[in-house]
Amino acid sequence: MSQFTIVSSTDELLNEINNKKEQGYESYELRVVSKHKLHMDELTDSEISITVTSGTFSDTVSRVLTGEDAEEAIFCQYDLEDEEKEQYKQAILNGNYVLISGRDDSSHDEVEHVNAAYDEDTISYDQPEDHTARESKGPKS
Repeated sequence: MSQFTIVSSTDELLNEINNKKEQGYESYELRVVSKHKLHMDELTDSEISITVTSGTFSDTVSRVLTGEDAEEAIFCQYDLEDEEKEQYKQAILNGNYVLISGRDDSSHDEVEHVNAAYDEDTISYDQPEDHTARESKGPKS
């Protein structure tokens, strides 16, 4: 289940991100929702997902025409009560930030079991200069 934290400043946001990392969260398990684009060097090269709700001028025009609510669309992805969605939406509209943290329980180890390149039995280290594709179980060109 995802956790939502409302913060009012970028310093507070960085402190919360560091707290989440100390709790064992990976960067890719964190998401920041903001009304305006964040200009923070600390987040530029990170795997933290940053979602801006204001968008471009054309995004704003298309939302007016379609009646779509950007903040509502973001929080609809989560299993939240209507009151909670409204609370987070108002926080964003008031210029605050919402930090969403959620554990990624999926396994990223399946590639080692499926990919023939990881099969130690098929790799010959005795004569690497003579290695050809037919010596492994991997794809052949």
